[in-house]
Amino acid sequence: MKRAIPNGRQRFCSEFLKILPAQALARSWGCENGAYTEVVGLRDDEPPGRVSKAKADADRFGRRVVYRLVEAGVTKAMVRAFWRKQPFDLDLPPGHGNCDLCFRKGRQIRKRVIRQEPWRANRWIREEAEWGHTFDGRTAVAALVAEVRRSPELPTLPDSDDDFDVECGLACQLEAA
Repeated sequence: MKRAIPNGRQRFCSEFLKILPAQALARSWGCENGAYTEVVGLRDDEPPGRVSKAKADADRFGRRVVYRLVEAGVTKAMVRAFWRKQPFDLDLPPGHGNCDLCFRKGRQIRKRVIRQEPWRANRWIREEAEWGHTFDGRTAVAALVAEVRRSPELPTLPDSDDDFDVECGLACQLEAA
């Protein structure tokens, strides 16, 4: 058990939310680490060093791991193209993914998620309050929520073929004539 929340210096989310539960499941089936092969879905276009670090970590802990998407040269664009051809759509808004307000996402993406689904911030705010730390080491999720509330998003204006805007365009054109 860690005595902190995941953050930029201690990114143990995958360990506690993916690796350890998968190992516990395998043990419940009678398989020990290294007695089975884990297939990890990292892509070939992941940030530099991510796959080599993951491989080194797996080797260090005696895990057998394969990275089939890396081996096949699969990129994010290829994955998206595959899913576009499927007869269904999960309809996940951009930026949501596995971890809706992950501290590794950019500030603007997290603010967009909060703007679209404010309730998603509740758990993050509770965790930060309980631990007395922020996930990203800088800005509390509650502060992001407050920022979103203070600065509502402006509506997108429809495209127009007009060469001037309706407020002053005509007046400006008359003055120029």
